[in-house]
Amino acid sequence: MKVLFHINELERFDVLYGNVNNIIKEAKKNKEAIEVIVLANGVAVKKLVTNEIKEKLAENFNDVKIYACENSLKTFGIDEKDLIDGIYKTGSGVYFLAVKQKDGYLYIKP
Repeated sequence: MKVLFHINELERFDVLYGNVNNIIKEAKKNKEAIEVIVLANGVAVKKLVTNEIKEKLAENFNDVKIYACENSLKTFGIDEKDLIDGIYKTGSGVYFLAVKQKDGYLYIKP
């Protein structure tokens, strides 16, 4: 199973953390292979310069690929070198979402 979580609001990160941890836990319990991607765009990219996301996804952080929208980083004046380790960047977040859905990722908006 391939799952894409989309976050663009700072207030929704706690829901995101719970959703990601729960889906990985359940997949492991059911012995189902799972690939989890998180895309942050809009104001949500501001969280990607703090270690909070790493701490909240502690045991699952390395199992999740987290992408930051480059357009949003520029909008909020965030330099890519300030992103925490393990965060990737992608050009346009909305284009990334469309491509991943076309590639069979299930879309979840926490």
